[in-house]
Amino acid sequence: MVDNGSRVEESAVIAKESPWVRTLRNSINDGYAGGNNRSIEVAIGEGTGWVVLLNDGTTVSPLLAKRLRAAAAASPGYGVIGPVITLFLIHGESKICLGAKQADSSAE
Repeated sequence: MVDNGSRVEESAVIAKESPWVRTLRNSINDGYAGGNNRSIEVAIGEGTGWVVLLNDGTTVSPLLAKRLRAAAAASPGYGVIGPVITLFLIHGESKICLGAKQADSSAE
């Protein structure tokens, strides 16, 4: 995750509440693209083969990685694979779900 110029206190909250998340801290807000570029640069530099870009507040299907890898395996000449974005309501709130054909992930 890229902390794009937030206050130090906010970074500490993220680290405390989500200790499994690695945080890259930018001293200034480089914008959405700048934050993405920084995370991609670090990931590629460390030998990561896959990068998934998500905006804050995004909800993803537990099957997202499996489905994206299957799509990539079926299309080896592609450099970028993107999920289907589905908008649905949960308790009256609009939610975007990436990589799910339905809200119930028990289908697979």
